[in-house]
Amino acid sequence: MFSPNRCRVPLVLVILICGCSLENKDKAREEWQRTIEARREALDKARHDSLVAVADSCLHEGDLNCAQRHLAMAATVLSGQEASMSLLKQIGELNDMNLCGVLTDMSEEDYSKLCKRQLERPYVKNTDLNKMYIDRLYKKRSLRRDCLVEVKATEVEIAQARVQDEAQGRKEFAARLRTQYLDEGLDIKVRVAGGRADRLILSYVLIDDVWVHHFKKNGNLTLLRKLGFTRVDLQNGYDYHVYYDL
Repeated sequence: MFSPNRCRVPLVLVILICGCSLENKDKAREEWQRTIEARREALDKARHDSLVAVADSCLHEGDLNCAQRHLAMAATVLSGQEASMSLLKQIGELNDMNLCGVLTDMSEEDYSKLCKRQLERPYVKNTDLNKMYIDRLYKKRSLRRDCLVEVKATEVEIAQARVQDEAQGRKEFAARLRTQYLDEGLDIKVRVAGGRADRLILSYVLIDDVWVHHFKKNGNLTLLRKLGFTRVDLQNGYDYHVYYDL
Protein backbone atom coordinates (compact mmCIF):
# COMPACT_ATOMS: atom_id res chain seq x y z
CA MET A 1 0.00 0.00 0.00
CA PHE A 2 1.31 3.50 -0.97
CA SER A 3 2.36 5.72 1.90
CA PRO A 4 3.05 9.48 1.34
CA ASN A 5 5.45 9.58 4.25
CA ARG A 6 7.91 7.36 2.40
CA CYS A 7 8.37 9.94 -0.44
CA ARG A 8 8.67 12.96 1.80
CA VAL A 9 12.21 14.55 1.65
CA PRO A 10 13.41 15.92 4.97
CA LEU A 11 13.13 19.73 5.09
CA VAL A 12 16.72 20.20 6.30
CA LEU A 13 18.06 18.32 3.31
CA VAL A 14 16.06 20.52 0.91
CA ILE A 15 17.45 23.68 2.50
CA LEU A 16 21.02 22.40 2.25
CA ILE A 17 20.60 21.51 -1.41
CA CYS A 18 19.13 24.92 -2.26
CA GLY A 19 21.83 26.69 -0.30
CA CYS A 20 24.60 24.85 -2.09
CA SER A 21 23.01 25.63 -5.43
CA LEU A 22 22.85 29.38 -4.68
CA GLU A 23 26.42 29.40 -3.44
CA ASN A 24 27.62 27.70 -6.61
CA LYS A 25 25.75 30.26 -8.72
CA ASP A 26 27.38 33.16 -6.82
CA LYS A 27 30.83 31.65 -7.30
CA ALA A 28 30.17 31.12 -10.98
CA ARG A 29 28.98 34.72 -11.35
CA GLU A 30 32.08 36.09 -9.58
CA GLU A 31 34.33 33.95 -11.73
CA TRP A 32 32.57 35.15 -14.86
CA GLN A 33 32.98 38.79 -13.78
CA ARG A 34 36.68 38.25 -13.10
CA THR A 35 37.09 36.68 -16.53
CA ILE A 36 35.32 39.61 -18.23
CA GLU A 37 37.43 42.12 -16.27
CA ALA A 38 40.65 40.32 -17.16
CA ARG A 39 39.69 40.29 -20.83
CA ARG A 40 38.85 44.00 -20.70
CA GLU A 41 42.19 44.80 -19.06
CA ALA A 42 43.99 42.68 -21.65
CA LEU A 43 42.21 44.50 -24.49
CA ASP A 44 43.01 47.92 -22.95
CA LYS A 45 46.63 46.91 -22.49
CA ALA A 46 46.84 45.71 -26.09
CA ARG A 47 45.28 48.93 -27.38
CA HIS A 48 47.56 51.01 -25.15
CA ASP A 49 50.68 49.19 -26.35
CA SER A 50 49.53 49.57 -29.95
CA LEU A 51 49.13 53.36 -29.55
CA VAL A 52 52.53 53.60 -27.86
CA ALA A 53 54.07 51.63 -30.73
CA VAL A 54 52.56 54.10 -33.21
CA ALA A 55 53.94 56.97 -31.10
CA ASP A 56 57.40 55.40 -31.19
CA SER A 57 57.12 55.10 -34.96
CA CYS A 58 56.16 58.77 -35.15
CA LEU A 59 59.24 59.67 -33.12
CA HIS A 60 61.50 57.71 -35.45
CA GLU A 61 59.96 59.60 -38.37
CA GLY A 62 60.43 62.92 -36.61
CA ASP A 63 56.73 63.71 -36.20
CA LEU A 64 56.46 65.07 -32.67
CA ASN A 65 52.79 66.05 -32.94
CA CYS A 66 51.85 62.56 -34.09
CA ALA A 67 53.74 61.01 -31.16
CA GLN A 68 52.16 63.35 -28.65
CA ARG A 69 48.65 62.71 -30.02
CA HIS A 70 48.96 58.91 -29.83
CA LEU A 71 50.55 59.00 -26.38
CA ALA A 72 47.69 61.17 -25.15
CA MET A 73 45.21 58.61 -26.50
CA ALA A 74 47.19 55.81 -24.85
CA ALA A 75 46.97 57.65 -21.54
CA THR A 76 43.17 57.83 -21.79
CA VAL A 77 42.93 54.13 -22.60
CA LEU A 78 45.16 52.97 -19.77
CA SER A 79 46.29 55.51 -17.21
CA GLY A 80 49.22 55.14 -14.87
CA GLN A 81 51.64 53.58 -17.35
CA GLU A 82 54.96 55.08 -16.29
CA ALA A 83 56.81 54.67 -19.57
CA SER A 84 54.21 56.32 -21.82
CA MET A 85 53.41 59.04 -19.27
CA SER A 86 57.11 59.86 -18.90
CA LEU A 87 57.52 60.14 -22.66
CA LEU A 88 54.42 62.29 -22.94
CA LYS A 89 55.79 64.56 -20.22
CA GLN A 90 59.13 64.87 -22.01
CA ILE A 91 57.38 65.83 -25.25
CA GLY A 92 55.45 68.47 -23.32
CA GLU A 93 58.69 69.81 -21.88
CA LEU A 94 60.24 70.06 -25.34
CA ASN A 95 57.19 71.83 -26.71
CA ASP A 96 57.47 74.33 -23.87
CA MET A 97 61.13 75.02 -24.66
CA ASN A 98 61.57 78.24 -26.57
CA LEU A 99 63.92 77.62 -29.50
CA CYS A 100 65.07 81.23 -29.45
CA GLY A 101 65.79 81.02 -25.75
CA VAL A 102 67.71 77.75 -26.09
CA LEU A 103 69.79 79.08 -29.00
CA THR A 104 70.66 82.34 -27.26
CA ASP A 105 71.50 80.62 -23.97
CA MET A 106 73.76 78.18 -25.77
CA SER A 107 77.50 78.73 -25.28
CA GLU A 108 79.69 79.47 -28.28
CA GLU A 109 81.27 76.04 -27.90
CA ASP A 110 77.91 74.24 -27.95
CA TYR A 111 76.72 76.35 -30.87
CA SER A 112 79.85 75.45 -32.81
CA LYS A 113 79.17 71.76 -32.10
CA LEU A 114 75.56 72.21 -33.18
CA CYS A 115 76.63 73.69 -36.51
CA LYS A 116 78.92 70.68 -37.02
CA ARG A 117 76.11 68.31 -35.94
CA GLN A 118 78.28 67.19 -33.03
CA LEU A 119 76.13 68.46 -30.16
CA GLU A 120 75.33 65.70 -27.67
CA ARG A 121 73.58 67.59 -24.91
CA PRO A 122 70.76 65.64 -23.13
CA TYR A 123 67.73 67.91 -23.19
CA VAL A 124 65.43 64.98 -22.31
CA LYS A 125 66.01 61.34 -21.31
CA ASN A 126 64.46 59.68 -24.38
CA THR A 127 67.22 59.18 -26.97
CA ASP A 128 65.02 59.48 -30.08
CA LEU A 129 63.22 62.49 -28.66
CA ASN A 130 66.47 64.19 -27.71
CA LYS A 131 67.97 63.55 -31.16
CA MET A 132 64.84 64.97 -32.77
CA TYR A 133 65.07 68.14 -30.72
CA ILE A 134 68.76 68.64 -31.53
CA ASP A 135 67.90 68.16 -35.22
CA ARG A 136 65.26 70.85 -34.84
CA LEU A 137 67.84 73.16 -33.25
CA TYR A 138 70.22 72.44 -36.12
CA LYS A 139 67.59 73.36 -38.71
CA LYS A 140 66.81 76.60 -36.84
CA ARG A 141 70.43 77.46 -36.00
CA SER A 142 70.37 80.49 -38.31
CA LEU A 143 67.81 82.07 -35.98
CA ARG A 144 70.47 82.50 -33.30
CA ARG A 145 71.66 85.86 -34.64
CA ASP A 146 68.11 87.22 -34.95
CA CYS A 147 67.29 85.86 -31.50
CA LEU A 148 70.34 87.55 -30.01
CA VAL A 149 69.31 90.84 -31.60
CA GLU A 150 65.81 90.36 -30.25
CA VAL A 151 67.15 89.58 -26.78
CA LYS A 152 69.39 92.66 -26.87
CA ALA A 153 66.46 94.79 -27.96
CA THR A 154 64.36 93.39 -25.13
CA GLU A 155 67.14 94.05 -22.64
CA VAL A 156 67.40 97.63 -23.88
CA GLU A 157 63.64 98.09 -23.53
CA ILE A 158 63.74 96.69 -20.01
CA ALA A 159 66.66 98.95 -19.12
CA GLN A 160 64.87 101.98 -20.52
CA ALA A 161 61.72 101.09 -18.62
CA ARG A 162 63.76 100.69 -15.44
CA VAL A 163 65.36 104.11 -15.97
CA GLN A 164 61.95 105.68 -16.48
CA ASP A 165 60.56 104.00 -13.39
CA GLU A 166 63.52 105.12 -11.30
CA ALA A 167 63.23 108.68 -12.64
CA GLN A 168 59.52 108.71 -11.81
CA GLY A 169 60.38 107.45 -8.33
CA ARG A 170 62.80 110.34 -7.78
CA LYS A 171 60.17 112.84 -8.95
CA GLU A 172 57.68 111.39 -6.50
CA PHE A 173 60.30 111.54 -3.72
CA ALA A 174 60.88 115.24 -4.44
CA ALA A 175 57.14 115.90 -4.20
CA ARG A 176 56.92 114.07 -0.85
CA LEU A 177 59.98 115.94 0.43
CA ARG A 178 58.37 119.28 -0.46
CA THR A 179 55.22 118.27 1.44
CA GLN A 180 57.29 117.14 4.44
CA TYR A 181 59.10 120.48 4.60
CA LEU A 182 55.79 122.36 4.42
CA ASP A 183 54.40 120.21 7.25
CA GLU A 184 57.43 121.29 9.29
CA GLY A 185 56.75 124.95 8.51
CA LEU A 186 59.64 125.33 6.06
CA ASP A 187 59.02 126.87 2.65
CA ILE A 188 61.83 124.94 0.95
CA LYS A 189 61.42 124.64 -2.81
CA VAL A 190 62.24 121.14 -4.10
CA ARG A 191 62.68 120.23 -7.74
CA VAL A 192 64.53 117.72 -9.89
CA ALA A 193 66.56 118.31 -13.04
CA GLY A 194 68.34 116.27 -15.69
CA GLY A 195 67.09 113.84 -18.29
CA ARG A 196 66.92 111.07 -15.68
CA ALA A 197 65.65 113.35 -12.91
CA ASP A 198 68.81 112.51 -11.00
CA ARG A 199 69.68 116.03 -9.81
CA LEU A 200 67.93 117.40 -6.71
CA ILE A 201 67.76 121.16 -6.12
CA LEU A 202 66.71 122.65 -2.76
CA SER A 203 66.09 126.40 -2.56
CA TYR A 204 65.45 128.13 0.77
CA VAL A 205 66.21 131.65 1.88
CA LEU A 206 67.79 130.48 5.15
CA ILE A 207 70.18 127.96 3.64
CA ASP A 208 73.72 128.66 4.82
CA ASP A 209 76.76 126.76 6.10
CA VAL A 210 75.00 125.80 9.34
CA TRP A 211 71.90 124.52 7.52
CA VAL A 212 74.05 122.55 5.07
CA HIS A 213 76.10 121.09 7.94
CA HIS A 214 72.98 119.67 9.59
CA PHE A 215 71.62 118.51 6.25
CA LYS A 216 74.77 116.44 5.68
CA LYS A 217 75.01 115.28 9.29
CA ASN A 218 71.50 113.77 9.17
CA GLY A 219 72.57 111.30 6.45
CA ASN A 220 70.64 112.93 3.62
CA LEU A 221 73.47 112.56 1.11
CA THR A 222 73.57 108.79 1.65
CA LEU A 223 69.80 108.56 1.24
CA LEU A 224 69.83 110.58 -1.99
CA ARG A 225 72.64 108.41 -3.37
CA LYS A 226 70.60 105.25 -2.68
CA LEU A 227 67.64 106.78 -4.53
CA GLY A 228 69.79 107.24 -7.62
CA PHE A 229 70.47 110.96 -7.39
CA THR A 230 73.89 111.92 -8.74
CA ARG A 231 73.96 115.53 -7.52
CA VAL A 232 72.25 117.74 -4.96
CA ASP A 233 72.26 121.56 -5.07
CA LEU A 234 71.58 123.64 -1.95
CA GLN A 235 70.98 127.37 -2.45
CA ASN A 236 69.31 130.37 -0.85
CA GLY A 237 68.33 131.97 -4.14
CA TYR A 238 70.69 134.90 -3.66
CA ASP A 239 74.35 134.58 -2.88
CA TYR A 240 74.74 131.11 -1.40
CA HIS A 241 75.03 127.94 -3.52
CA VAL A 242 76.82 124.66 -2.87
CA TYR A 243 76.46 121.28 -4.53
CA TYR A 244 77.62 117.75 -3.88
CA ASP A 245 78.25 115.02 -6.41
CA LEU A 246 76.79 111.78 -5.16
